[in-house]
Amino acid sequence: MRIGSVVLFRDGRPFDDEAPRAADYLRGSDLEVEIDLGSGPAEATVWTCDLSAEYVRINGEYRT
Repeated sequence: MRIGSVVLFRDGRPFDDEAPRAADYLRGSDLEVEIDLGSGPAEATVWTCDLSAEYVRINGEYRT
């Protein structure tokens, strides 16, 4: 598993000492995460929206 350029797991082994670097990367707005499930080649792109506390607060102020 890779977050940005930071490898957190490889061959079932965790690299816990890399967690602070991954946390720094996750503060960004565009993120790349790579996960190898070991089930063959595949690729997907996921687009998400802002789910920050501010977004939830603003959208929770009204009813649909």
